[in-house]
Amino acid sequence: MFKKKKTFVLIIIIFIITLALNICARFKAFCDWYTSRLFRYVSYPLLRFSGLFSVSVGQIIIFLGLISIVFLLALLLGVTFAKVFKIETIKLKKMLSYLIRFLLIMIAFESLIITLNCSIPYNCSKLEVDNNKNQEKISSDYKADLDEIRRVRNMLLLEANSLSLKLKRDNDGNIVDDGNLRQDINEAVRSYSIIDQRFSLYVPDYKSPLFSYIMYESDLIGVYFPFSMEANVSKYLTVAQIPYTACHELSHLKGYMYEGEANYLSYLICVNSDDDLIRYSGIIGVLRFIDNDYYELDPQNYENDIAFNNLVIYDMRYYDAGVYDEIEELEKVLPIKKEDIHKAGQEFTDTYLNYYGASANYSEVTSLILRYYKDCDEI
Repeated sequence: MFKKKKTFVLIIIIFIITLALNICARFKAFCDWYTSRLFRYVSYPLLRFSGLFSVSVGQIIIFLGLISIVFLLALLLGVTFAKVFKIETIKLKKMLSYLIRFLLIMIAFESLIITLNCSIPYNCSKLEVDNNKNQEKISSDYKADLDEIRRVRNMLLLEANSLSLKLKRDNDGNIVDDGNLRQDINEAVRSYSIIDQRFSLYVPDYKSPLFSYIMYESDLIGVYFPFSMEANVSKYLTVAQIPYTACHELSHLKGYMYEGEANYLSYLICVNSDDDLIRYSGIIGVLRFIDNDYYELDPQNYENDIAFNNLVIYDMRYYDAGVYDEIEELEKVLPIKKEDIHKAGQEFTDTYLNYYGASANYSEVTSLILRYYKDCDEI
């Protein structure tokens, strides 16, 4: 009885702390201070723990949660059945008590962790990053004119066309990395801490989860787990897309929650790297947004402007042809329809974004990058 009482007292204390933090999260000044000053230290222990494992700890937590719920329903059914038929239920009730306490503790701790690692950073002010060249502020509300968009788009496209010719490829034209891509990406992110202190301390490697198929059907190429502090990148991605996607998700780990802002940080991390593949990935990663904005604003001149070479066009795809064959074979043995997975994934993403009052504004990166180059006097 004493142990049970201590457990519930602990759960209540954790929920009270979580509630208090969520109240504080309503104040931007607190969120800004926490995310810029404390977040990297608060998240450090969990980052280190999750980093000990090559597999995604988050997917294990999700799996254990689902199994526990199924087991809970089975025990409840068993207790009900035993009462109806007047069968001894002491052992079942004991198991049920332990399971309920386990689930409550799990929910309490995860609620606190998600508040610290997601809810508070999500309520920060919109991104303001020091430009390392002139120390002026860059704000995501910057509005550029058409000529600025065209010039930055063409500058990046010329660089992409040039880099595409330097990269090592196989006989089918696919980019081949040197086998150290994961380490090279990690080094690029850690090196960026010279410019942005949020990236100081520990930077874990990105992970390729087993549930990449669910990500594929949910239209996700990467996902951030705040409850395990992990950056997950789909195992199906082409080599050209991995660095930019990985740096995007790792930016979430450092408190940049909004998608446009994570795109922007990912770009800066990539282009500050000495590795041609990482730089190339960052450039083509943002080119799809800037190029699309240029086309929508001025389709007539777009058609007569600098064109993508065939290699860049090829590298901008997310998946190889072989991936679609692999997925098609997998779908033949899955007990769940892909349409149901897709719908559930979309509903989860929409609910998540709506809860935090955010939107999947990936193209916000255009205004951030244009302002960055304007302040550098490069446009």
